[in-house]
Amino acid sequence: MMSALSYASVNIIGKEGSREFDSSYFPPDKKASYKIMKARCTQCHTLDRVVQSVVTGVASSSWQPFDQKAAKTYGDRIMRKANKSMTKDEVTSVVVLMQWLIAEEDKK
Repeated sequence: MMSALSYASVNIIGKEGSREFDSSYFPPDKKASYKIMKARCTQCHTLDRVVQSVVTGVASSSWQPFDQKAAKTYGDRIMRKANKSMTKDEVTSVVVLMQWLIAEEDKK
């Protein structure tokens, strides 16, 4: 059974290593983006990696700050991959979601 934890304004479910965002409070457009994130982003890494980056403000892959600008940079990097598994619209949707999650976390 997963427990619900609250990190500032962002609710997290699961245990470290397998955490994900609790999307039950997300606006409808963000829920749709989260479905894309869960389906597409997890082809290359876990959701826990995204959770860790949003909650700590540090990108777990580079140890650099993970903020609004960094979220966009990650999206741009995905679009440059030759074998990308996401469309431009999907990447844009997920970047907007990450930026929203970062803003929610910053409300603490």
